[in-house]
Amino acid sequence: YFMAGLVYKQQQSLRYVLNGSDVSQLLVDGGFSGNPIFMQLLAQRNPGMEVYAAELPMASALGAALVIHPAWNTNPVPRHLVALTRCMAD
Repeated sequence: YFMAGLVYKQQQSLRYVLNGSDVSQLLVDGGFSGNPIFMQLLAQRNPGMEVYAAELPMASALGAALVIHPAWNTNPVPRHLVALTRCMAD
């Protein structure tokens, strides 16, 4: 029940933040991205979205670094920094 409650709260938060936008992909990082039960439930509760788990534990930190990348690095950003695993609703 605990995991289902977390997924429900996450789904409510997504609806609030997305507010009817046409976002079709959900990328999850951090501890819960490695939890197959959470990820499968999240995919089931969001059937219109492709749900992916980032295989990099701190993908959000990488994203923050990429935002300021031009300020500290003149090299191009590599294209495939984070591997993603698609989570299916089954």
